[in-house]
Amino acid sequence: MAFFLGLVTTACFYEIYPIPFMETGRLLAVFDNWASELIVFMTLWCVYLLLFKQLTHRRQQRIHQALTGAELWSTLERAMEEKDVEAAVDALNAHLERRKLKGIAGALAFQRIATALRAAPTLREKEALISVLSSEAEIENRRLEGSFTILQVFIWAIPILGFIGTVHGIGTAVSEFSEFIRTAEGGAGLSTQMRTALAGVTGGLALAFNTTFLALVMVIPVMLLTTLLQKSQEELLLAIEGFVLDRLLPRLR
Repeated sequence: MAFFLGLVTTACFYEIYPIPFMETGRLLAVFDNWASELIVFMTLWCVYLLLFKQLTHRRQQRIHQALTGAELWSTLERAMEEKDVEAAVDALNAHLERRKLKGIAGALAFQRIATALRAAPTLREKEALISVLSSEAEIENRRLEGSFTILQVFIWAIPILGFIGTVHGIGTAVSEFSEFIRTAEGGAGLSTQMRTALAGVTGGLALAFNTTFLALVMVIPVMLLTTLLQKSQEELLLAIEGFVLDRLLPRLR
């Protein structure tokens, strides 16, 4: 979905190009080449990926907040008095459904609490339960790191695209100048030939510098947003871990 939306947004951007309210010149020239189109597309792809991850993260945060409220404890205690683990998990699920929350089954906080409730009757010592929960926390941390792999690849690839455009532009400029040197003729037409060659050279250099500039500018917000979102998700995992170990385990019998 992020790939499709990035592609459509890029196509719409270049369909209305040049932008009517922008003055022609340096700013518009930055976008007017094949490398810049790829850079814009990859940046928009990253932005949509971050948007979808942020929406999922916000849903996880809301479920975590709902599970840490005082109302939850009365629900869990009534369910645990019946010594039926699945009844306690169902009560947990019903508590979240009453709050009209979505994605309950895939929520990290719900999964961790459900795991603690299901594992507690089968483990004789609390240290064994802590070990099981710590192992699951380590798996979640690895999964979190893996979920940002594609974004890290894009953060690396966008500047590389800019450098590829730079190399291509410099190569074009050198090729144009070499062609001029090889085919230059004396006489009255020399001035015209030189102007044509210089136009090709400057065009290649413009491509070189524009792509590098655009890539470096585009990658900065992607890096910033990725870092902030990853840090927020790591803090949520730590909050869930602290809730389970410090508040839930002491209440389990």
